[in-house]
Amino acid sequence: MGFARAERERLLAVDVAAGLESPLRDFVMGLVNGEVHDDVDVVVGQEVVDGRVDAAAVSLAERGRSGGIEIGGRHEADRRVGRDVPGIAACDIAGPDDADAKGNHPREATASMAYRGAMRHDQIALQLYTVRRLAAVDLPGTLRAVAAAGYRAVEIAGLPDIDAGELARLLEEHGLQAIAAHEGIERLREDADAVADRLATLECPRLIVPWIPDADRRTPADVRRYAAELGELAERFAQRGIRLGYHNHAFEFEPLDGTTVWDVLLGELPPGVEIELDVYWAAVGGRDPVAEIGATADRVRLLHMKDRAPGTEPRDAPAGEGTLPFPAIVEAARAAGIEWYIAEQDEPRSPLEDIASAYRYLESLAV
Repeated sequence: MGFARAERERLLAVDVAAGLESPLRDFVMGLVNGEVHDDVDVVVGQEVVDGRVDAAAVSLAERGRSGGIEIGGRHEADRRVGRDVPGIAACDIAGPDDADAKGNHPREATASMAYRGAMRHDQIALQLYTVRRLAAVDLPGTLRAVAAAGYRAVEIAGLPDIDAGELARLLEEHGLQAIAAHEGIERLREDADAVADRLATLECPRLIVPWIPDADRRTPADVRRYAAELGELAERFAQRGIRLGYHNHAFEFEPLDGTTVWDVLLGELPPGVEIELDVYWAAVGGRDPVAEIGATADRVRLLHMKDRAPGTEPRDAPAGEGTLPFPAIVEAARAAGIEWYIAEQDEPRSPLEDIASAYRYLESLAV
């Protein structure tokens, strides 16, 4: 059966077993460049798997060819789509300029496509860098506290050195899903395969590069070379079913020979490189986070949701306790197709209290 609200948005036909039509009645998905662009994990994983409907797979048909999806649970990546697709990241949502099943792009791309929903409770995650000092002393206890605060998804950064298998075990024990991980460019230059192996063990579908070394941003030409390097890494990690993105701070928005690092990056990064926008650092850099989400809607897929405390000196705060317009940020994020809203603070005053406060506030904005 086919699911589409308009012919322009019809990407694929989806065949399902009898009895599954109702949960999937508004399901739209596309197979583009070897990746599924959809909300397959949420619609199928939550409504079908978590709904205890006995459906091991959903069959896709694209240009006369078919393939099967092995469906994971709500907090798992869906895997093995056809022969040449190694995996699908959970909560993968189509961008406004994604091609349809025939490879065509809409004449007038829009960010308000029918399957772009409001922020959901299961899209809230925590950047573990926020609790790095506690984790250095007691990692199991810290993960237990993160789960107790309400989080079910985390981004990996700032943790003590630990075997990937043991970390995967601890995350599973506390009901936490690794949705992304930060890794410096130096480590990627040293041994990208080892990083990919570690992410595979963690079943982590995204790699975020969080910084540009000084030597790689002295001139616009330096930044262009760095953007090309990220593009090459993105292609390499895509072969392992892992997406690559870049996370901003404030320096990207400073003047650089008549432009900025940010503007050069956005102009040079290949389409396969995503953006994780830190709304606090964008504001510190003098940008409007709402406007930046709109300007990067074709590639921004994750947000760092930390607030800016009142005062002249930059200081972060839990989301909802500062000056940033989070309702407007969430609305812009909905239109852009943001997949994860990640609570974070670089310098929390009381880490466990702050992550709990941020979670409660973000939940109040979710549907």
